[in-house]
Amino acid sequence: MKKTIDQISVFMENRPGQLSEILGLLAKENINLRALTVAEVAEYGVLRLIVDDPEKAVKVLVAEQRVAVVNKVMAVSVPDRPGGLCELINMLAEDNVDIEYMYSVFSKTDGRAYMIISAKDVNSLINSLTKHNIDTDDYNDMGIN
Repeated sequence: MKKTIDQISVFMENRPGQLSEILGLLAKENINLRALTVAEVAEYGVLRLIVDDPEKAVKVLVAEQRVAVVNKVMAVSVPDRPGGLCELINMLAEDNVDIEYMYSVFSKTDGRAYMIISAKDVNSLINSLTKHNIDTDDYNDMGIN
């Protein structure tokens, strides 16, 4: 079975200071960021986070009237060298995996970097990774616990 990790998606207004406010709430509660990405549309943004304590982070955000949801994503390690990520992406493309979004983690161990991947069809992602004998990683594997 492939491992998953918890990602928090926080919906926020597209206005100056929103990211600072959210990150400040987490910092105040001693919640450490491990990865993040921000996607924006005209009037709102989606902040996606991997943190060291997702359960606590969601409680903190919801208590401050923030819309925050947890979903499962997969972390895949790639060789930390030119072309390392491209090899993984080529394999997924050959298997017609439709990647919804992807971003990197603030961690690197044993010459490997980590990518967070969400696919429109999770089963196609799992099947492709299995076919190519690619394991998924968790917090301990990535050294972010």
